[in-house]
Amino acid sequence: MSSELMAHEPLLSPETTSLQSPRDGSPHTISDSTSSNDGIPPAYMFQKIPWTAFEIGEWTVRNMLPALIIPRCLNPNWVDCDEDDLPLVWFGAPYDEKKVIGFAIANGFGDKRDPEDEIYDARWTWLNLVEQYYKKYGIYLCMQEVWGYNFLILAFHTNRDMRLITKAQRRRIISTYRAMGYKDEEMQWYLDIEEEV
Repeated sequence: MSSELMAHEPLLSPETTSLQSPRDGSPHTISDSTSSNDGIPPAYMFQKIPWTAFEIGEWTVRNMLPALIIPRCLNPNWVDCDEDDLPLVWFGAPYDEKKVIGFAIANGFGDKRDPEDEIYDARWTWLNLVEQYYKKYGIYLCMQEVWGYNFLILAFHTNRDMRLITKAQRRRIISTYRAMGYKDEEMQWYLDIEEEV
């Protein structure tokens, strides 16, 4: 599964000029401003959907998640609102210490705490992985409590970060999950434990 599907970006942005129309039924209009005399037809223009005011206690969002693809109503690329107005959802997979710490050690992020120790310290290795991964890729790993899963997830970003995360970073996140041994279907969107919608 591609990183573009996981992040569920709009196929076209207002600045995009493309002949491809949205394949997922998203609303769109045809821009007259892109037509020209050189025979290029007008492009479809992306049109955002209105913001949904979720009611506290109705559990509407809890019932949507976890999901492989973020629902449009939670994606700031699709919704006409400030990203902080959206319920907070995390992109992640169930935290598996064996996978995460194994990946860290295999990629040079292992920390023994004491150089004379024969085994790596999981806690210090985790802290070193978080620090070094951020320095190298600009992405902050965290363990997060969420609805729909009784344990922690390993998360790389939220829906509120989607406008800031680059395509290269998205690809890095997906490739990191895969390198850790996660399957694509384990990478899902989860509602933050503090949200009550």
